[in-house]
Amino acid sequence: MKKTILFISIISLKSSIIFLLLLVIFLELIKINIKNEVIFTSCQPDNINYDSFGPYCVWLYKSNTILSKQYYFFIAKSNVSNYGYKIAYFNDLTRDENDIKNIIITWEEDYVKIQKQDSGTYIVVSSDDFAGGR
Repeated sequence: MKKTILFISIISLKSSIIFLLLLVIFLELIKINIKNEVIFTSCQPDNINYDSFGPYCVWLYKSNTILSKQYYFFIAKSNVSNYGYKIAYFNDLTRDENDIKNIIITWEEDYVKIQKQDSGTYIVVSSDDFAGGR
């Protein structure tokens, strides 16, 4: 009797572990975010005018999934954080979070330039992509 109960317990434990592993893999594949954290923010200066519904800000988010993390920039109106322009962060820089502190945001009339200070790597986003109604 004890052997049967022990055997059933082991099978139940194995089934639970397999189910949890499959659940983790599934949630990672569909990129369910556990937590989004704002790492960096820069808002448009007063001397830049996009003739639209600004002012705009650039946020750098760290998005944590179950097994990994991903960084992305988000450009939107300063009072709206759920509708805007999303850009994947430089893939080679995501290994060291200290690099993130060395980001330079340059606001111009026609674009926003997001640059890593150390390497000079940059992304240019046209103001047409985020200003106004897109």
